[in-house]
Amino acid sequence: MPDIGGFLNKCNFARQRILTFTNPLIIHHYDCDGISSGAIVSTFLTENNIHHDLICTKKLDEHFFDKLKQRSDFNKREYIFTDLGSSSEFLNQLDKVVIIDHHQRMVDFDNHVTYVNAMSYGFDGSHDMSASTTAYFVCQTAIELGILGAIGDMQYPFERGLNKEMIEIAKKEGRIEVNEDLVLFGKSIRNLVELLTFSVEPYLPGLSNDYQLSKKLVADCNLDPNLTYYDLTFEQKKIFVSAIVKFLIERNYHNIANKLVSVVYRFPKFKHMKYLYDANDFSSIVNACGRNSRCDLAIDLCKLKVERVNEAEQVMEKHRKLISESIQYALSNYISFDFFYLIDGRNKIPESIIGIVCSMLGLRDKPVIGLAYDENNNIKVSGRATKELVESGLNLGELMSESSKLFGKNGGGHKIAAGAVIYEKNLNQFLLYCNNTIKKQLSIK
Repeated sequence: MPDIGGFLNKCNFARQRILTFTNPLIIHHYDCDGISSGAIVSTFLTENNIHHDLICTKKLDEHFFDKLKQRSDFNKREYIFTDLGSSSEFLNQLDKVVIIDHHQRMVDFDNHVTYVNAMSYGFDGSHDMSASTTAYFVCQTAIELGILGAIGDMQYPFERGLNKEMIEIAKKEGRIEVNEDLVLFGKSIRNLVELLTFSVEPYLPGLSNDYQLSKKLVADCNLDPNLTYYDLTFEQKKIFVSAIVKFLIERNYHNIANKLVSVVYRFPKFKHMKYLYDANDFSSIVNACGRNSRCDLAIDLCKLKVERVNEAEQVMEKHRKLISESIQYALSNYISFDFFYLIDGRNKIPESIIGIVCSMLGLRDKPVIGLAYDENNNIKVSGRATKELVESGLNLGELMSESSKLFGKNGGGHKIAAGAVIYEKNLNQFLLYCNNTIKKQLSIK
């Protein structure tokens, strides 16, 4: 049984320690969960009149730490890491450090490091809590951002663990609206044809990027194409959603069709703020900003600086186009190995979105491993799997951690989603190792 009391005690300890800091540096991951958790800590520090700065990063590697150590204030700052750190032994060298994370821990930390991770108390970091969930329980502020990061981490519907606890608190405080609905980006601001044509999360094969087919589907439903989804009556919504589901099933995309309707979360406090009311829209635009080197913009959105929404919308459009092109490339070029699918995205797909692409292909019988070059011309590896594969014994976090020690560096993550950096000269050995290890984990004879 998870020890929620022990976890909350650790959160309280971390909160009190953070309050002793005088000039902390928040270092957070660049995805929605990392940005949301960093913004929660920043909000908490601002509420307590503690000066601080934020740095966004893709990973904690030797290049990042070398740059960190070159800062003139390196030895004068306290450090708070969010959605990062569980695989970084270097953090033991810092005098005053708090880590708020939800990934599998791959190193041992010294006693002076305050490490807050509900996995240490029996929770599952892939489903029970995100980094932003953890940051909310540490800081006890900005609950919408706690929910936002967990949605960005694809942990909804929140039916278990600390995510469920957080949602119940938000309901009691009137901070969240929960119902079942269509999960497409832009339901409040895009017309019906654009809603389908520009859909990336999820990607709708045959409709995404095809204006004419999307227009025909809307016309076949006898709906006004200029309406938004939220303009439709309940009966019209049923007709529209049923048509999309039918379209996908006829083309054998059952897995995507089955996920079109799910629990949808909205923030009543942000009802009149473009993109921020619907939590899926909010998380998508924050994630797009982070993955396109605009963490500053994403943090400002999290702090409700609505004057920056139009700028963020432009980043979202660029992100949508990039993902769409990358998915089309991956669908035409993936390779089926014995025990996993490979997407070789080197020189084709940016490292910032290779994991997203792996998640969107709809390949479910085997894990998907994607390759892309990083900024140092090493190979960024992203692995994605399904809940069913994890329940059968798959552990991508362990696979990436162990393989990175043999063939590269900086590996780790969750059982269901993980990553590593591999040296190109070791690629063939790495792929063979993945094939053999996945076979063992799934006990395939």
